[in-house]
Amino acid sequence: MLLLAFFLGALASDGSDNRKVGVNQMHVAYLSEFERSVSWTSLTEKDPITFIYQLAVPGPEGEMKMVDSNVTTFIEPQDKSQERYIHTVVLSNLKYGNYNYAPMGYHWYHFNVYENTPDDEQMFLIYGDMGVENSQCLDAIENMVITLGDDLDMIWHIGDFAYDMCDNNGQNTDLFMNMVEPIAAAMPYMTIPGNHESHFNFSHYESRYSSVSKTNPYYYSYDYGNVHVIHFTTELYFYPEQFSEQNIKDQFNWIQQDLKTANQNRDKYPWIITTGHRPMYCERLSSKCVNDTDPVRIGPYGLEKMFNDYGVDVAFWGHVHLYERMFPLNNEEYEKQPLDKYENPKWVTHVITGAPGNKEDISTNMKDQPEWSAVRLEEYSFTTLTAARDTLTIKQWSKDETSKIIDQFQITKTEQKSELRWYERAIKWLRGVTKMIF
Repeated sequence: MLLLAFFLGALASDGSDNRKVGVNQMHVAYLSEFERSVSWTSLTEKDPITFIYQLAVPGPEGEMKMVDSNVTTFIEPQDKSQERYIHTVVLSNLKYGNYNYAPMGYHWYHFNVYENTPDDEQMFLIYGDMGVENSQCLDAIENMVITLGDDLDMIWHIGDFAYDMCDNNGQNTDLFMNMVEPIAAAMPYMTIPGNHESHFNFSHYESRYSSVSKTNPYYYSYDYGNVHVIHFTTELYFYPEQFSEQNIKDQFNWIQQDLKTANQNRDKYPWIITTGHRPMYCERLSSKCVNDTDPVRIGPYGLEKMFNDYGVDVAFWGHVHLYERMFPLNNEEYEKQPLDKYENPKWVTHVITGAPGNKEDISTNMKDQPEWSAVRLEEYSFTTLTAARDTLTIKQWSKDETSKIIDQFQITKTEQKSELRWYERAIKWLRGVTKMIF
């Protein structure tokens, strides 16, 4: 709360407060193993700023490096007299280790570039739907980032920021990004938009988070440790005045091609994880995901069949303000598994994690829990995913300052190489027939 009051005061002040005249809203994103982007916002600095960074080691490898920022101007659509200057740098050819960095003349930050071997585990912290107001889990999340230190690799925010980014002529975006800066500046903070970003053609989201990808901030992917990660946007299906059918088709085709490639790399990256905002399955009253009209799941560009055909392991969602995990699902048919361990699941495991806190509170207008729902918790919480070679461990954490585990389970694959998907079996059969003929 003190931070929010401090920044509000900075916006209203005519003095020379560092947040007003300098830089803030620092944000790191993962582009590839040895590449990161760093972005920040200034209310006054419209010219490029020299960015300095160095690997924290002695000798020539620790020499200071410099690069000038690229600057884009964001004109507030509700008050065109307000301009914000978004600075971005791309850091390439990094090495493993701890980096110190700063826009020249301003506060120092740091992030790590981790080496991941097949024997290593990676940990991701996941949530959607966090607001400036009522961000119940923020203290617990910040404490976990500090406590875990090098054990935590990155954060995934799967839609709905600030509630809403456009509020108060966009100042809510400033408040939110300064609120999460202690964690977003220390490790990759990866994002996709949700329905609350739709105002003004998603422009507030795009202005701050275009740096998460070299292509676009709506759908993109990367390999990290044992995991191939696909971030995509469900909102393309729900705003025809902003997104055309071609936009939906382009994302659909891109996901399909990306999944094909990911399956060819299963030996290196055995797990495929997706994040999207609106879930395929939930039982919230008045939500589109309760029936067979959900275009994300079924229909000409529905993704459920594709996800199951290509073996997506876990799909994380937000939108509904609670925690819920399902048994492995396919077209409303579920595979019964022990609550604490899903062994060699046939289909995708869906997890909703939309409960870190916002002004809309926790979702309680739920229908009776269906059989395909394994666990539902209507309380403030957030998620971690730990990825080892043969096991995923998913834990749900309470909002307490010293957070407690309120649910956990594992997904194991002992038959990764012996149980081929349908298309892999078809290729193997065709190769066998070809050898017999020739």
